[in-house]
Amino acid sequence: MNLTIDIGNSAAKFVLFDGDKPVCIKSNSKNSGIPLNELLQSYTIDHAIGSCVSEYGLHLQRSIRRLNCPFFWVTPETKLPIKITYRTPQTLGSDRVAAIIGAQYQNPGRDILVIDLGTCITYDVITADSQFVGGNISPGVSMRFRAMHDRTSHLPLADLQNKMKLPSFGTTTTEALQCGVLEGIKGEIIRSIDNMKRAYPDTLVYLTGGDAGKFADLAKAYSLLCDEYLVARGLNRILQYNESI
Repeated sequence: MNLTIDIGNSAAKFVLFDGDKPVCIKSNSKNSGIPLNELLQSYTIDHAIGSCVSEYGLHLQRSIRRLNCPFFWVTPETKLPIKITYRTPQTLGSDRVAAIIGAQYQNPGRDILVIDLGTCITYDVITADSQFVGGNISPGVSMRFRAMHDRTSHLPLADLQNKMKLPSFGTTTTEALQCGVLEGIKGEIIRSIDNMKRAYPDTLVYLTGGDAGKFADLAKAYSLLCDEYLVARGLNRILQYNESI
């Protein structure tokens, strides 16, 4: 079995794969324990791979050594089953690479836009001929709320919950913040999809990331594909590819 470790800015996700199928998923915040002991007691792990976009990965090094199996982090030097045409590959987040590979592996020969709603929102594009051509980055849900609270004197710190029902216009300041962030991100997503489809009319669009559930109505309205395991699937594919060459 393959273990994928995806360490983001806010949390880490551990997904165990039997072939292409995820069979065990564990996640934790930076302040909670690392679930490797539980995984090691229940499963035999043959290979492992990690993606890390924060300093949190340094705290995992001792635990990872207990895996007693081949392990590597995805870096700009890692061999990939796609071509990267990004002009600054050294600054390209390994989670962005993994997500686009996870989408491409499930849909070969398609133009794909992956929208990952995490601490930041990333919009990444892979073409039908397996070229990662680039993308955009904007502030995520919590970052927008935090910025408005921290950079003003009186605005409260608001948040959004999955499937929250909000009016078109807020009738309280908290609602105004919630509606503003929600509708702003929806508009950003719709504009990004429109731009992508002008360049690549037959585009598939994926939503993934921790905040994707907050936009379920948008996904339904625009027939977007939702996959919470997209980064993990991509990491697993990168691992399989490196084992095969």
